[in-house]
Amino acid sequence: MLLILLSLAALSAQQQWSPEDYPNPRKGGYKQCNMRSSSNVCDPDEVLSESSRYRLNNELTNLARRTEAEGNTYCTRKGMDAVLAITRQVCR
Repeated sequence: MLLILLSLAALSAQQQWSPEDYPNPRKGGYKQCNMRSSSNVCDPDEVLSESSRYRLNNELTNLARRTEAEGNTYCTRKGMDAVLAITRQVCR
């Protein structure tokens, strides 16, 4: 009985994220995103395994490289950037 109550308390205490307080994986929030350095993936609730987070980060980094173009300026060369935000709950 105590185990069930503790489990329910843990579930109800899960972090709810809003756009204002969700960590930015490209800036100082990468640790809160459960990444070792700046990345394209943020999973603060640890929904994914560590290996899945890093595999997805690698895919998103490759996407940026594959979509780069020839050009004289940063804006004409820049490829597509994508960031993946994963959470269990979002508050409205």
